[in-house]
Amino acid sequence: PMAERRWTTWPGRVPFLATYLRENNAGTEVVGRSKTITHWVEFRNAGGRTWRNTGLPGRLALATWNPAYHSSPFRAADWSAAWLATMVDSTTVAPDGTGRLTFGIRGGPVPGSYVETFNLLAQDLRWFDHARLGSFYVPIVVTNVTQ
Repeated sequence: PMAERRWTTWPGRVPFLATYLRENNAGTEVVGRSKTITHWVEFRNAGGRTWRNTGLPGRLALATWNPAYHSSPFRAADWSAAWLATMVDSTTVAPDGTGRLTFGIRGGPVPGSYVETFNLLAQDLRWFDHARLGSFYVPIVVTNVTQ
């Protein structure tokens, strides 16, 4: 039925496409060593398939990129795996809707300046076009501050 667009694509649309909208801190995140902060980012579903946060294949995830699936030194306790930061927060996000992805960033490595790159992934199906997505990354400064 038209109400269930889990496996179908809206006519004339690329199935998996997103547009960066905003994030809670578009600048540099500063985190104390061994501390965790919360970061979120929002994307518009510009594709033809509804995003969902459960079920395989196809649930929408935010995962490490460059290289894909690399273990992140910034993995927080809320990550599902060393490379998997989070799933989309909403149960579903229809085409033209906004999806938020919320995840922790832990100050794990030695103090310094870093960049962690992420990409959207329709799990077990395909990666989104990272360049077209806006090449999403988070600049991170890890400090010795532990309070």
